[in-house]
Amino acid sequence: MFRRSVKFCDKKQLKGIISGKECYFSSSASNSSVVEVKISAKKRENHFDIVIVGGGMVGTTLASAIGNNNTLCGLSVLLLEASAKFSGFSGGKKYSNRVSALNSSTKNLLNSIGAWDGINGQRFKSIKHMQVWDAISDAFITFTPDHPEDDLAYIVENDLIVDAALKTLDKAENVHIEYNSSIEKCMGKPSPVDFW
Repeated sequence: MFRRSVKFCDKKQLKGIISGKECYFSSSASNSSVVEVKISAKKRENHFDIVIVGGGMVGTTLASAIGNNNTLCGLSVLLLEASAKFSGFSGGKKYSNRVSALNSSTKNLLNSIGAWDGINGQRFKSIKHMQVWDAISDAFITFTPDHPEDDLAYIVENDLIVDAALKTLDKAENVHIEYNSSIEKCMGKPSPVDFW
């Protein structure tokens, strides 16, 4: 089991980190007016700037989005996952019934972190039109994309999303993953809170 003290900061402390009171900024500018700013927190043992609890689709994608972001990659991220290490997506002939419908914004997010390439290289299904109806009346609602040539959504197996997001973490040196780990207690102000 993973045991380490992790400092949680409140909104005021987080604002200090972002504003530079507790970190330093490095910037580089060429002849153009674009300035790149990178946030780097001071390194301290047993300290993570961001703790993400849950290494499923959302937690892993968030860790990748932070870890591979040019501005935030200087912050240390701890991703806690209660399960054993993910064995990867097995794209055999059998499809999983655990799927998610992803809209275009989610596809864009996954594309921005490099995960959509892993999904696109495997299998997914585009949705062009959707109609949902009520079981006890004639009521229904129809969904169509803004432009007929666009996709409305994408049906993707959950394990494939996790696998693709995890592969993007290979290049994120500031993200540390601990499997078989969970939070036992969260110390906050004014008293500790037990999660069970």
